[in-house]
Parts: sequence; C-alpha cells; structure tokens
Amino acid sequence: MDDEKKWILSTGSVVEDKLYEYACTKADEHLSHSFILDVNDATYVKDGVFTTDEISEIHAFEPKAMPKLPDDLMEYLKSFEVNTTQELRSALYKAHPWQLDFDFHRSSDFDWIHQTFFAFARMLESGALAHSHLESWYNAHVWRMIDTIFDDIPDIEVARGEATSTASANRKNANRSDHHERKKFGRKLDLIIKLIRAHHEHAFEFGGGEVGKLYEQGNGTKPLAEAGLKLPKVLKDMLADLIDSTDNSIDKARKLETLGLVSYGLSLTMLRLDFPCGYVCRLTRTNSINIITSTCRQTCKSLIQCLCMIWMAKAMIVSTKAIVEDVMDKEENWIQNCIQVTQPNSSNSFVTQQILPPTFSTPQNNRVKRIHSIPC
Repeated sequence: MDDEKKWILSTGSVVEDKLYEYACTKADEHLSHSFILDVNDATYVKDGVFTTDEISEIHAFEPKAMPKLPDDLMEYLKSFEVNTTQELRSALYKAHPWQLDFDFHRSSDFDWIHQTFFAFARMLESGALAHSHLESWYNAHVWRMIDTIFDDIPDIEVARGEATSTASANRKNANRSDHHERKKFGRKLDLIIKLIRAHHEHAFEFGGGEVGKLYEQGNGTKPLAEAGLKLPKVLKDMLADLIDSTDNSIDKARKLETLGLVSYGLSLTMLRLDFPCGYVCRLTRTNSINIITSTCRQTCKSLIQCLCMIWMAKAMIVSTKAIVEDVMDKEENWIQNCIQVTQPNSSNSFVTQQILPPTFSTPQNNRVKRIHSIPC
C-alpha cells in the first residue's frame, strides 16, 4: 500500500495501519483481515483501536445518501396504514389513477406494493404470521417482496437457494494457472442480486443476502457468522468485480457500492459496503425492521417500513448498475483494450488489487477458523 494514499483521520490515525495491527492480534478470522471496517462493530472502541469520535468520522466521511421515495409512492404506501383486515381489503379494492391507466414499467412499484399487501392480508386473515415457520416459508411468503421489486428490470434477477457468487469464485481462483489444480467454488448465499446473462457472458453481482427462520439480535451465532463475516466478504468480492469493470477508475470506484439484505424470521436489515477512501471498505448497517404481528395496524405500519427499505435498496442497485454500464458505453479505446486483454500479464492476480486489497481467504479448516500464520 502507498502510504500517501492511505486514509488518514483528523486525529492523525491511519485507518489501514490500525486495521492491520488489529488483525494481527486476532486468532479468529475478522473483517479487519479483509480491510473491511464495520462501523457498527463495538470491539474497535472497546479494544482501543479507534475512539468513538474516529468511528463517527469514518461513518460520516463522504456518505452516500439514502434514495428518497417519490411523493406519490409514499402517499400510496400511507393509504395502507389501517386498523383491521376489513379496512385493508377496502384499501386494496379502492381504484387509483395508476390502475385505471396501467403501464407496467411506469406503475410497477405501485403494483408491487399492492400485490405485497394483498399477500399479507391473506396471511393476517389466516393467522399464518402468528407462529414460526421454516426458512423456505419466509422466503416464499414474506420476503418474496425482495424478488418481485425487480420485476420491471428485465436484466436483473434475485437468485435464491444457496446461490454461488461468481465474484467470490473469481477471487478464489485469481492465481490459478495449472489445470490440474482444482477450481474453487465461490461462497454460497441465500440470495444474490445479479445481472441476467448468457453462460458465456460475465454477470455482475450487486448484492446478496442471508435468511434465517428465527429472529436473533446482532450477537446471535448465525448473525455474527453470516451477516458479521461471510456476507460482508462476499459483498467486497462483488465490489472488486464492479471496480474491475471501470478499468480501475478511482473516481468511479468511490461511487460504487454493494448491498446486503439480511432477514431472520420477520426481521429485515440492510448492509451497505462502499470504498470511500484509501484502501478500506466501509460497512454500514441500518436498524433492523421487525414486522409486528400483534395487531393489523402494527403489521401494516412495519410492513410499510420494510417496503421503503427494499425500494431504497432497488434504487441504489439501479444507480450502481448505471455507473457500470455508463463506463462500458463510454469507453473510448474499447478496441485497443480488447487487444490488450490478450497480451501476457506480468501478474496472475486481479488488476483490481492495485486500488482495492483482496478479500482475506478463510482458512481451510472451517470448523476452527483460526489463523496461526498471519504475516505481521
């Protein structure tokens, strides 16, 4: 790493150096090994790595604003803030301008809200939300709203069912040069948001997610292992892949981000991973939204919050997709670049590593996950 390009805080602390020193003290794998800084990780302050003010400075640096819902869409959401299932049915059957002159692409988000509330009306009436279910049930009945929000974007899909990340596989096989060496598979996530491409084309990934049947607070074993380590690492692999598509433009790289959606039971949390400064990736998390089922009104209000979060996630993914496609469309020397791709490369590693350090490879023994030989 070039010292002049590192992230230096107002206190004089160098973020990369602090993360490296902290990683050398950890026997178990930690996000600091991958130069990912989770601003919600309390151990940084607890262990004296950063002060509270320094964490706040990191969090506040060049923040990426949350997209704002259009006023008409927000008003439509508020129309479902009702007290009973009968009132919910009445709100659903009420005609709106977008329905009278329906255009799928123009009114898709309205229809998405309408269809989601229809599904929840049936679940409220049947009492299905009053007891726990298997993970697959939540995917099919509750969190299907994550899949259907992208229906109006024909080249984006939400792949579910232990989907394998291509970006993760690319990183793991970056230095593979011998065909006798077994090709490694990418990490599997419960969902991956990616471009739809033919098998011979590269499909960029914009985000992923993990699902569980039981709600656990952030210190539960499953959230710590998946949302606290596994998912952020894959999000960095996805981000590295996107940066590579910009021909390692540092200005474009700073604008990109990847997203994680974590749902446990009826709880939803969003993760955002970006590359704001130096060589460090920053991970931020929203507060968890819990769909409350004690009354119809509480269910509707909390569902409105979930729908807002998922709509914002879609808007951020669309923005990232536009940045990548804009770079590819405006590339002036694309013919020469295609020729250069065939030239011998002095290194087998990703070009992206010039500006973004690689994600740390998890030790082979997954049962223990201890790191005994970190080069310090």
